[in-house]
Amino acid sequence: SRLHSHAEPSTGHILELLRAGRRDAAYTQVVEATQTSLYRFLRHMLRNEEDAQDVFQDTYIRVFRSLDRFRGESSLMTWVLTIGRNTALNRIRSRKAKEDRTLSLDGVDHDGFHPVEDPRETVATRSLEDAVAALPESQREAVWLYYVQDLPLAEIASLTGRPVNTLKSDLLRARTRLREVLDDAGSPVEPRSTTP
Repeated sequence: SRLHSHAEPSTGHILELLRAGRRDAAYTQVVEATQTSLYRFLRHMLRNEEDAQDVFQDTYIRVFRSLDRFRGESSLMTWVLTIGRNTALNRIRSRKAKEDRTLSLDGVDHDGFHPVEDPRETVATRSLEDAVAALPESQREAVWLYYVQDLPLAEIASLTGRPVNTLKSDLLRARTRLREVLDDAGSPVEPRSTTP
């Protein structure tokens, strides 16, 4: 299930606002509906809070500039996550071109934007997050988008440029590995089926 509480405005509603010339109102609703999920996704991709905050801001600058080109061909969440993913990949390429970065800043308290933490998070949730973090990158991304963001496989394929069957294979391998890790930790998990 989704970890954010905002109900995503309908694509039609956003398009209506844009057609009515209410660009600022449309932008505000897009940000409110997607910011927590986008930030968590960027933290997941970049594994560095400072980079995630920078890319988070850069993503919404790009969203604002691209808003008039939004046609509703994918869900609002998928559209924003695609922009965020591409922005994060640019940051990763830039980071790799520089000298090795020092310690990850995960878990360090910083000023600035913080997603609202779900009070229902438990030790089992943390164990699951650690297990997911240990997966290969392609499996980690598929798990995040499918199980956490709750996106359909077709939208994940569109977002990542990977075939649905490849995603299914990644999810199957990831689920097998997560079940092994969490069974060892005494925290079994039964994620949703990958059958469309």
